[in-house]
Formats: sequence, C-alpha cells, structure tokens
Amino acid sequence: MDDRTTTTLLSEDNEQNNNNKEVKGDNNGDQSDIVEGEDSGSESDDEGEEDNKEGVTNENNAEPKMPTTKKGMKKYLKRMRMEELNKERKIYQRQKKRQRNKRLKAEISNFEKEQEEKEQKGKGGEADAPKDTGVADPLLEEKTIRFRRSKRKDEEIKYEGAVVIDLDFEKLMTEKEIRSVVSQLTFSYAENRRMELPFNLHFTGLGDAVRAKFAKIAGYAHWKVTESSESYLSLFPKEKLVYLTSESPHVLQSISRDDVYIIGGIVDRNRYKGLTYEKAQKDGIRTAQLPIGEYLKMSSRKVLTVNQVFEIIARVAENGNDWLAALEKVMPQRKQATALDGNNSESDH
Repeated sequence: MDDRTTTTLLSEDNEQNNNNKEVKGDNNGDQSDIVEGEDSGSESDDEGEEDNKEGVTNENNAEPKMPTTKKGMKKYLKRMRMEELNKERKIYQRQKKRQRNKRLKAEISNFEKEQEEKEQKGKGGEADAPKDTGVADPLLEEKTIRFRRSKRKDEEIKYEGAVVIDLDFEKLMTEKEIRSVVSQLTFSYAENRRMELPFNLHFTGLGDAVRAKFAKIAGYAHWKVTESSESYLSLFPKEKLVYLTSESPHVLQSISRDDVYIIGGIVDRNRYKGLTYEKAQKDGIRTAQLPIGEYLKMSSRKVLTVNQVFEIIARVAENGNDWLAALEKVMPQRKQATALDGNNSESDH
C-alpha cells in the first residue's frame, strides 16, 4: 500500500471520529436541556402549588386562585368570610351614623322651635329664669338654660356683687394640691359664667406657682377675672368682707350682693384646720359658715371644695335664698347628706 492510500484512510478515520464527537456533544446538550427543562417545570409546579395552597391573588389583583389543598381551601374560605364580614360591618356603621345624625338634627330642630316659642311667650318677663317651667324634664331644661348662658358674649353679661378666692396659701401646699386648687377655680369660673347675674370674681394673693398653672389653661387670658398678688384688704372696705369658713360661730342666712364673700383657696387634706378662720380674725373681718347643719344631716365634716362652696352661694343668690335646694344639688353623694325635717339645727358649731 502506498503512501497516498495510507493518507486517504487516515483522513477518513479522522472525519469519522469528529462526527462521532459531534453526535455525542449533541446528545449531551439535549440531555442537559431536558434536565434543565424538567427542573424548571418542577419549580414552577411547586410555586403554583404553594399559590394554590395559600389562595393568593395574581399581580393584577384579580380574584384569588382557587387552592387545591385542604389547608389552602380552609384559609381561602376564612379570608372570604372575613371580607364579607368587613363589608357588612362598614355598611352597618354607615347606616348607624346616618341614623344618629338624623336623630341629632331632629333634636336640635325641636329644641330651637321650643326656644323660639318660649322667647315669644316670655317677652317682657324674666328671661330664662331657672324655674320649673312645667316641661317633662325640668332638670334637662335647667341644664340647657345654664349651658346657653355660658355661651353668652361678654358684652351681654351683667355682673353684680363680688366673690374673692383667697390664694394666699401657696407656700403651704404641695405641687399636687396647687393643681387641685387651680382645677377647682376652673370649675368655679365656669359656674359663674352659667349664672343669670354672675358675680365679679377676684383672685387675690396670687403667687408664681398658681400663675404658672393658670398660664397652661387654654383661654385663661380671656377670663373675666380680676387678679391681684395683694390681699383683699387692699381692694375692698373691711365692713363689706365676709370670710366663709366652717369654723365660724356665725351662720350665713342669706346672700347679699352688697357684701363681698371670701372663699379660702387652699387644699390641705386637713393639715391646717381652722387656718382661714384664724386669718379672718387676724384681719378683723366678719366670718360666717354655710347653714349646712340646719338643712342637711351629714355623715362627715362640713368641709367642701372651693367650687362647691362657690356653686352653693351662686345658686342661693339666684333662687331667692333657697338653701335646701342649693345644698341638695351641690353636696357630694359621698358625704351622704339627707334633708332634715323642718329647720332643726344640727350644726356642730
């Protein structure tokens, strides 16, 4: 065999080997493609199965996919029930709100009509006097009148007489007690605004701590109150001053707009018993106690807060010196005050 024949045979063998390699490579590629395809398919199947289990929605916020597993179906049904309940709850709340607004509008309309009728009937008479008007609920009627008075403009209010809150006890009180006094003065001011004929209200002996507490009250700068760091002795004649104190041997029988009544602005938890009476004696002014014992039987001491004392004298000044009505209205339930038969005095002075 010559060299040419040998060369030809070798080239044919090489071509055959190359063909075999290409076929093998193609087979390997097909197998890898098949494996990868199977993996991708299995992963997508797993994801779909998880989605079905949870009943999730697609990216376009369409209806949730129906799950295929029992657990997924339970979650799906539970979520559907919750959505329905939320819808029903919102509908119920809207209906309830509409009904409430409708009822309030009707009540306001009726109230305005009643007030117009009363104003027309009462022209020339006493305006809004807190008396029994014969309506079904006189208590509600009184509250309505007093509320409307509190909303009057300042130029519509007439003042007569004076009440002094003596705040010259700041150094004897704790921080908590000072806050309590300021709170009581807030109630007293509100009560004064509700009076048909309010008192001229004075805060005397005003110290820095009390002023700081007042500064935190919204709208305090507009209160119709006379402030002074000085004593009441520098503002009024002595003969007009009457210090209200439970230790006084004198009982107040009526409220006179000519006198100036002083209420001790102190919260001491009974640490300084008789303090206000001793101060009044030292200043040489009159003293008096409220006639609580003549009208009510008390289960505890006759010591009241500043706003309670103020409300009692305010009501007595308006109702024609009806002490029993004022005391029964103001006295706290915890003192278990009960009315006495007649005018038998059971005071402890």
